[in-house]
Amino acid sequence: MPGLIAHWFRSQAVRKTAFTDQDTQVYTAALQKPGVLAAAIQQYHQAFTWQSWLPGNSKNIRQIAIPTLMLWGQEDTVISQHLNQGIEEHMALPIQIQTVPQCGHWIQQEVPSTVNRAILNFL
Repeated sequence: MPGLIAHWFRSQAVRKTAFTDQDTQVYTAALQKPGVLAAAIQQYHQAFTWQSWLPGNSKNIRQIAIPTLMLWGQEDTVISQHLNQGIEEHMALPIQIQTVPQCGHWIQQEVPSTVNRAILNFL
């Protein structure tokens, strides 16, 4: 499993050096705790369950009523940027969507200074 976890994190990153061997060991240890891996997988499963894509399903979703910042890796191969399309209809307040260039799925690990600066500017 350790090799699989390291491969998963590095393969989804554009900047491969964002994950050292020590980093992947920490993630591996965390994901090996009872229930953690299942919960991580369930997060993605829930987001992409087929029921969420049924026509009219969005009518049951309450609008988000707080200012929102969404940061997205330009080269994210796990979650498509097409999911951003039409997101404004679910927002009662404005949303800022920022695409982070030359980043994959793990932008907080790949460019932590960029992410931190964007969050601080937003706040």
